[in-house]
Amino acid sequence: MASDEERVGRVRSLVEKHGLDAEIIWHREDPVLSLEDAVRVHGLSPGNVLKCLLMKGRKGRVVAVMAPGDVRIDVKRLGELAGVRKLSFVSGEELRERFSVEPGGLDPLTLPGMADLVFVERSLLERDWVMGSAGSRYCGLRVKPGELVEALGVPVVDVAKP
Repeated sequence: MASDEERVGRVRSLVEKHGLDAEIIWHREDPVLSLEDAVRVHGLSPGNVLKCLLMKGRKGRVVAVMAPGDVRIDVKRLGELAGVRKLSFVSGEELRERFSVEPGGLDPLTLPGMADLVFVERSLLERDWVMGSAGSRYCGLRVKPGELVEALGVPVVDVAKP
């Protein structure tokens, strides 16, 4: 598995490649493994936390969604849009073994290389900026959601639970 510095370096290269107005922020003393950690470590509201969720269907198809931290995802609706039945979240163990990523290290820029389909929940675009992982549980990526969507070319969908 790549080191934190290598993973963050890949993210930094992708930020530069796409010309994103983004900032990489190390917080080496405080790992971020949850929404609550991100709020505490970065002093954010949950709506400014970018969560990247990785799920799989029964036949192994992998689907990802990026959303703000204060939004719950309708997994059934996401599966319908992806054409995948019975989506379930990828476990921490599978994240490590299959995707070579530690929990808390799933970043938005390398996510498309891990999933068959990647979506962005529409409400993410209502935020001026969000903070997600920069490839390590010890490093954050502050980015503008609109720039992220444009750079990645991923579809924007409505999958938030009411």
